[in-house]
Amino acid sequence: MSIHKPRALPAFTIHTAVKQAKKAFDKSSNLRLRAWGPTVTGLAIVPALPYIFDHPVEVAADRAFEWIERQLAKSGKRGGSSAD
Repeated sequence: MSIHKPRALPAFTIHTAVKQAKKAFDKSSNLRLRAWGPTVTGLAIVPALPYIFDHPVEVAADRAFEWIERQLAKSGKRGGSSAD
């Protein structure tokens, strides 16, 4: 069973890094560095994303599902099909 991770967190992280890198590279006199610096920065972050987000997202998902299970147990409802 796999849980799909929110795609917004990595996208936001890459977007922020590229935006900040653009500010830094805009001061460069080297045109290639100014053009490609932010792009390379964004691509360089991609391999680190699983290390940044996997564990925290897994913990958050586990806590959310455990809370839902407790709420269902309190109400006496169980998941399953009603077509018995």
